[in-house]
Amino acid sequence: VAQEVVPTIDANDCRTLPPIGGWLALFAHRWETITSDSWVLKTVRFGLTLDFLFIPLRTFTHCPTSKNHIRRKLMDTVVQHFLDIQAIEPGPEGARVLLHSICSSQVLG
Repeated sequence: VAQEVVPTIDANDCRTLPPIGGWLALFAHRWETITSDSWVLKTVRFGLTLDFLFIPLRTFTHCPTSKNHIRRKLMDTVVQHFLDIQAIEPGPEGARVLLHSICSSQVLG
């Protein structure tokens, strides 16, 4: 019996990792053995599409920088990790940490 070869990526180099959610597509063919639901299979292959009620504004709000050294270092680490895994993109040149208006507490309630 031939073994199935599963695609692998060098986990030590996050620049080669697919964006979050991209991992499911590597195993889409295996999902066909679990379900025949077309919505599930389409979502695994192509991702989930979100319909916005309005077009998000292209404005950013500056996030406050903590005066606490430990919290600031933790935030820098988290932001860098999100950049590395392509969960977020860099903001305008020279900006510190930016929060898109779609994620602001006013929008999310």
